[in-house]
Amino acid sequence: MLGWFRKKNPLDPEVQLKKLALLGFRPRPEIREQELVKFRKEAYIEKPYLLLMIALGSTAGDGKPVSERVWHVHRDSIRQQEDYAVAAMRMAAVAGSAGAELPIAAVESSLLHGGQHALLRFTLSGHSHEWELPRHGTAMDPAFLLGIADLLREQAGPRQYAYAALGGPDALIVCVTTGELDALNRLTGLSFTWLAGSGFRF
Repeated sequence: MLGWFRKKNPLDPEVQLKKLALLGFRPRPEIREQELVKFRKEAYIEKPYLLLMIALGSTAGDGKPVSERVWHVHRDSIRQQEDYAVAAMRMAAVAGSAGAELPIAAVESSLLHGGQHALLRFTLSGHSHEWELPRHGTAMDPAFLLGIADLLREQAGPRQYAYAALGGPDALIVCVTTGELDALNRLTGLSFTWLAGSGFRF
């Protein structure tokens, strides 16, 4: 095994994927490696871990997340009235244990005031929530992500949402313990920080 690592550049995409998997960031079993590594090898060496974390956080051809541990969220993703409901379920999945860490249910979203606002309804631990979010074109309101992060923090579990800003209209969102956050940042250098209370903006 040690010989295998010596034969390859330590930042080769195959090695990066193995190291991410050791931290729990891996694709669904049916996702093949070639579906994640789509660019020339040099691109993954120039930007270690970034391209693979984006790939892991994307949606596969079957419409399901490549990995539920990370979400590559884009600001301009609210195009249909159900998109906030879909986003809420994706955040619940990122929280882990098939949504058990943040067991939201009865999720639905609709449009109000001629499409100028979105209404998101859901239940959490038997309590009903109703959020009205302003719409600005296709942009996701950062208050949505911050609100979900606050709800998870209120559950007082060991894992919380963290994000890495990517310098554009997108970010990576994970759900980790403090130890996992430190390990992820040491490995990737992507500067993940806690989402709740962060004042996050795209």
